[in-house]
Amino acid sequence: MAPGLKLPYTGIILVFIGLFFLTRTLGLQEQLPFIYSPESFLLICGGLLLLFYLLSGRKQGYLLGGLILLALGGTIIIPHHLTLPPLLDQALFFHLLSLAFFLVFLIHTRTFKSRSRRNWPFFPAVILFGTGVLIFLLDAEIIPADYLQRFDILWPLALIGVGLYLVLNYLGRRGS
Repeated sequence: MAPGLKLPYTGIILVFIGLFFLTRTLGLQEQLPFIYSPESFLLICGGLLLLFYLLSGRKQGYLLGGLILLALGGTIIIPHHLTLPPLLDQALFFHLLSLAFFLVFLIHTRTFKSRSRRNWPFFPAVILFGTGVLIFLLDAEIIPADYLQRFDILWPLALIGVGLYLVLNYLGRRGS
């Protein structure tokens, strides 16, 4: 199929979801229990979105949506098939989501000429990865829970800092 092929992607997803629930309502899930597990549903929907990404002329929304659904499915599947240390189990969700955003950069945006359009996936990837590391450090009691009280001050300051950076960056580009 040609890139940029115009298909009713939303309609295809709705038909798939409708068939999924209809067969479940009719009691067919006992014959194919793997397909009806939540992780399989997430993986199939994620796979469909990745296929739509390829067929749609590489529309970024399909790629990001597909990778996020695959990350969510992975958060369910990985602990069932691998024995993770209890501390990593808590942070897995954030690390897989971080990986999804990093893959958006590798697969899609790294070839963009504009740095701001090319590098945007790094920001959510770093924030999500850092959140996972923080959760790990708190669970491992490397960072005492008392230190979280300091985030009451740091969190608003971080928002102000990022906001000022974005405003000043915008004003700098306008002045050029």
